[in-house]
Parts: sequence; structure tokens; C-alpha cells
Amino acid sequence: MTELSEKPTILSNSSEHVDTRTIRVFAGTFNVSGQYASESLSPWLECAHDIDVYAIGFQEVDLSAEAFLLNDNIKEEEWSDAVLKALGDKAGNYWKIMSKRLVGIVLMVLVKKEHHPYIKDIRGDSAGVGLMGMMGNKGGVAIRFRFHDSYLCFVNCHLAANPSGLERRNQDYMEICRRLTFPIDTSEGFSSLYGWVGDYIPPSAKYAAAAVVGMGGMIIPGMNALNNQSTDAVGAGTIISIFDNDHLIWMGDLNYRIDLPEPGIKPLLEKGDIELLLNFDQLNMQRRNKQAFYEFEEGTITFPPTYKYDFGTNIFDTSEKRRMPAWTDRILWRSKESNWCRQLMYKSHMDIMLSDHKPVNSIFELKLKICPPEKLDVPEHEDDEMIMYNNVIILKDNGCEQTK
Repeated sequence: MTELSEKPTILSNSSEHVDTRTIRVFAGTFNVSGQYASESLSPWLECAHDIDVYAIGFQEVDLSAEAFLLNDNIKEEEWSDAVLKALGDKAGNYWKIMSKRLVGIVLMVLVKKEHHPYIKDIRGDSAGVGLMGMMGNKGGVAIRFRFHDSYLCFVNCHLAANPSGLERRNQDYMEICRRLTFPIDTSEGFSSLYGWVGDYIPPSAKYAAAAVVGMGGMIIPGMNALNNQSTDAVGAGTIISIFDNDHLIWMGDLNYRIDLPEPGIKPLLEKGDIELLLNFDQLNMQRRNKQAFYEFEEGTITFPPTYKYDFGTNIFDTSEKRRMPAWTDRILWRSKESNWCRQLMYKSHMDIMLSDHKPVNSIFELKLKICPPEKLDVPEHEDDEMIMYNNVIILKDNGCEQTK
């Protein structure tokens, strides 16, 4: 943990003083293009900062036809092992609270073991938006959990490809916003702790809002299978969106391209004129036009385009198709309190060459709120195995999966 004690803060929409803690979060995205984990991921995952939470997103982990039909997690385990191996001796300090997969899209979250008592309400969901608008070759996965008295949500996605697929990418984004939801059992007393749930969904996610309001904020029997809702949360309750969190970090292969002809892009890259090229970046233009992701923030891009390279090299595509370079792989965020998130680093890693994409990572400092003790349920009984709250037994492991 970065800081264990901080001065009380006044929330922007409240006169209430709250204590805060600051943590450091590593977010990383890598489209591995169906390859094996043949190179060390250490250059991507190693950093000088003391990290409290790792959120690692992969795309195209498995491109086989069987991946659509079989629930085979061999490839997922291969890349999970590669992550732990890259962390080296530090891996023993973390445990995997959840891993969520949709065909070739994988998101895993590791949290320092010392934070174990403060991690609760772990939920996951996935939404396929690929073939026929539902297959998992494209789509998104999400993991959400409570850390102290703040809620963190991570989304990893793979949006529509094709340089001319701009509108489809925007549609994929909207559909993921609509369908990634978390059922919360109202008997948990959740709203009393976290009163702003449901108060805000960004304007560009009105589609998601309409879906939630249309269902009366409740889970309808049979809708889980129809909408590909999560089965990780037990019991019915209020549906909340991915935007109902203190911090939301969105990563993935967003597939947005540069709106310039291919012959005009490489000369500008050779001159190092990244800023000019970014003016023609589709994602930046869609955000400016309020068509997608405009309520998110993104750090300054100073690294070369992350796609497309000849395998095993740092040379842009020389195949017959000569696909245009683009910053397809991105990390964005939004926080309820804008000054509660500070980006420390945003970069790509050219020294990893196993894919036609380059991995990207970012490090954030996030503030978490600590509610005064009188506002929380005080444990009535605690032993080595369980905690009892209001006559309800809660196992201490919270469903978390320990790293080996």
C-alpha cells in the first residue's frame, strides 16, 4: 500500500469527511494473436513501483475453432502462468481474486495478500458482440470488487477489426456498456454503504441506462442466458452497470485506426510527428465527437503505434495487405472523483515481439475511501476461518484464488 494514513477528504458532492488510502494499480493489455507464451513478459510487467493491484488483459489467447465450442482454459492457464513467472519472486505476494474469459479474451486481477481482509463483493461478467452480435470472438469481460469502501471495476475488450469498421466499433462499445452488468443482492445492505449506486451512467451509455431502467433495475428470470449475464453473483437483486464504481479502468484492443492513407502515415512516424497523427486517430476523434469513450480520460501517447508488426520484429507490416500502423491497444479510465486517480505511466513495450501487437501498460495511483467505523457493520465474531456479520457467516477467503 502506498500510503496507510491520509488526511480526511471532503467528497465533491457531499459535506462528509472521509478518510482515504492510496494504492497503486498496474493495468496492462496485450493482443497475443493466438501465439504461445514463448517470450518472457518481464519487460511488460516489471516496474519500479510497489503495485497493490495487477489487472492484466489479453486478447486472441485462442484463435482455434474449438475455442468457440469448448470451455477449454488451457491457453488461459498458459498466459496466467506466464504472468506469474514474469513477476518472479514477487508473485508469492499476490493472489488471483478472479480470472474471467470469453473465448480468447482474458482478464485476470491479482491483489496483494496483505489486502485480503479489505477485498469483498467480487463479481465478474462477460458479453460477446462478435458474429451475429453475440459470439465471443469480439466482446468484453469485466471484474468488479470492493476494496476498503470503494469499488473498482476493470474491463478488457476486443472491438471490431477492419479499418473501415468504425461504426461497428462504436456499436460494440455501446453493446458492451449495456450488457456488462453486476447483480447485487439488496439484502447485503449495499446501498446504505454505497449510496450513489445507480445515480450516474454517462450520456454515451444511455443505451445501457435504458436497458437497466426497462427492467426496473431487477433481474428478470431467464435474462441471464439471453443477455449473457454473469453467473458469478449468487441470488437476484439490483442490476448495476460498469459505470457504478469509484474507479473504472478500461483496456483492450479497441481496434481504432488512423484516418489517413497508409503512404501518409509512415513518413510522419519516421519524422516522429506522433502528435499530428493522433489528431487523425479514430478513438480521439470519436471521443471529441462524443460518439464513444468521451467520458473517459486517457494519458498522453508518446509511444509508437502498437499494430501491426511483422512477427518477431519491430517492423511495420510488410505483407501483401500492408495494414496501416495504428494505436489499437489502449487504456482509459474514469473516476467518480476526478482528482482521486493519477496516471503515473503509460507506455508500450517494443522489446516483446511474439505478436503482431505490442503490449501496453499504465500505472495509476487511486484513492480509496474509508468509511467511519460507526457506519459499517462491526464483526460480532471472528476466528481463523470466518467472520460473522449480523448473524451471517462470511468465509474469510471471499472466493479468492491464491497464487501458488
